[in-house]
Amino acid sequence: MAHQRLWAWAGVAVLLWGLGAGCGEDETTGPGGTGGTGGTAGTGGQAGGTGGEAGAGGASGLTDPHVTGAYQKWHPLTFTFEGPAATETDESPNPFTDYRLVVQLEAPSGANFDVPGFFGGDGLGGDSGNLWLARFTPDEEGRWAYTVSFVGGAEVAMDLDLNAGTAEAPDGTTGLFDVADTDKVAPDFRGTGRLVYVGDHFLRTQAGEVWIKGGADSPENFLGYAGFDNTVDQNGGANTDGLADGVHRYEPHIDDWNDGDPDWNDGAGKGIIGALNYLASVHVNSIYFLPCNLGGDGRETYPYVTPDDLLHLDLSKLEQWELVFTHAEQLGIALHVVLSETETGNETLHDDGALGPERMLFYRELVARFGHHQGLFWNIGEENDYASADQIAFASYLRAIDPMDHPITVHTHANQPAAQYDPLVGEAMFELTSIQLSPSNADSYTEQWRTQSADAGRPWVVMLDEIGPAGTGVTDTNAEQIRRETLWPAYLSGSGGVEWYFGYHSLPLGGDMRCEDFRTRADMWQFTWVARQLVEQLPLPDMIPDDSLLSVGGQVLYQAGVVYALYLPNGGNATLDLSAETGDFQLRWYDVATGQFSQPTTVTASGAVDLGTPAYSGDVAALVEQL
Repeated sequence: MAHQRLWAWAGVAVLLWGLGAGCGEDETTGPGGTGGTGGTAGTGGQAGGTGGEAGAGGASGLTDPHVTGAYQKWHPLTFTFEGPAATETDESPNPFTDYRLVVQLEAPSGANFDVPGFFGGDGLGGDSGNLWLARFTPDEEGRWAYTVSFVGGAEVAMDLDLNAGTAEAPDGTTGLFDVADTDKVAPDFRGTGRLVYVGDHFLRTQAGEVWIKGGADSPENFLGYAGFDNTVDQNGGANTDGLADGVHRYEPHIDDWNDGDPDWNDGAGKGIIGALNYLASVHVNSIYFLPCNLGGDGRETYPYVTPDDLLHLDLSKLEQWELVFTHAEQLGIALHVVLSETETGNETLHDDGALGPERMLFYRELVARFGHHQGLFWNIGEENDYASADQIAFASYLRAIDPMDHPITVHTHANQPAAQYDPLVGEAMFELTSIQLSPSNADSYTEQWRTQSADAGRPWVVMLDEIGPAGTGVTDTNAEQIRRETLWPAYLSGSGGVEWYFGYHSLPLGGDMRCEDFRTRADMWQFTWVARQLVEQLPLPDMIPDDSLLSVGGQVLYQAGVVYALYLPNGGNATLDLSAETGDFQLRWYDVATGQFSQPTTVTASGAVDLGTPAYSGDVAALVEQL
């Protein structure tokens, strides 16, 4: 099979087979969920998501009774099988640890994927049943084949050896199905495919487009939402005054929910779904969140039936999370999944901070239930304190169970990237940075880690997250300052993206844990979108930063003989060194507040070229393009 790899784990060389990702079930009626739009159905009150395509096998026609979905490239499919009956609280056997479902898929090209499955109860979020599910998003047109591996045994779910365990039904089940081309377009990830690392400083979609992050870094407890089942604020966390019962409701966004959007339990989903709708409307394309913050700050987000039992998952809550993640994906919002929090109580929550059965189950369940989402990257932890050997071990296990190779990163403490990354640079398990920083360091850190990672032979996508100061972040009044200090310096130094952190603020503004209304940062969303519109039209993978070409303080990102992208934080007259060029260039000024270009003028390369007076006052960007 593809992705066959030999790993050294726990001191033993183990032969691993790459495990694939799963997928959502929003698009067709079947054992795994309901199709169409609106409406509630099934135990746990789950509802069908957006989409509503019938699972008719697309243009090719061959379907399988075990497979539901749209049968289209980049659209999720759900595999549903009958197996041992269980309840989510069962101990012996525990359905989460003592059974392992893997759906082994062969693509039309011959590529192979071992997709981890999971206990699905009744398939609708109910806590008991005999249905076992796997989710996968095919990325090729044509005929796919699958074979089911299903085994039982103590803690076999976390065992990476596919020969471990004792076979039980539905082991050995096989099938075929056909996949047609997608009918969706960007920003919907069903129209672009997943985010992939291609060995340079920018992520791509499978459709081939460079993807630049411009996202929301707060609230980190985005999933600490009252509408989710069994979401209760635990004692001892940080101050969440102003949030009733210490959990989010996103009431200002209820009116942003639209008819046909996902919902459950007669309106329970409207606040969080409406929040995603608003973020998508202002072109936010990623959101950062913790799936488990027990022992950390918020202490209300966890996938478990009870917060003191880390081996039993809450099926209805996880299906509600899936509806939210599916909606985000269809809106073009990527999932930045942060797997731990800096507080000691959270970093040591699973296996006292080691790679043991609790952490392995946590990772496996997240990959099995949500790894089919295409706009997704894993973050080993916020302000991470694990030793580099542990970070590599955690990432290695995650990589072993996710051969869709979603990018992996680890977050730094403020202004301390070297402490985190010096031992990891060049390490094969990591593709991204996640640098916490003061606003004025955006350009220097971006350029440093582009260079240092490239020199180590594995260029990283340099992403900047949780931009301080810690108590302030982005507010409703400082967006212009952050635009000057961080946004444009990051993008025009070659960053792969930024996410905006909200600081510590009381409601109604709200901060990193208490924000209820994303409109409080409307100016920052506008400025970020304006910046992205310019940089996304550039040949970014072929460009390098060199601010020395500009006579005044500012940013230059350029491809020789093609284009120079400039940013002048203080405006004013400047010269651009074009001594290495010949011929004429077109100059267009760019309004960083509105996204408007000026009328073009022509400059001729002859040493340091006077750019003249900018067409817009204040900070300003420009493109100088070879004619």
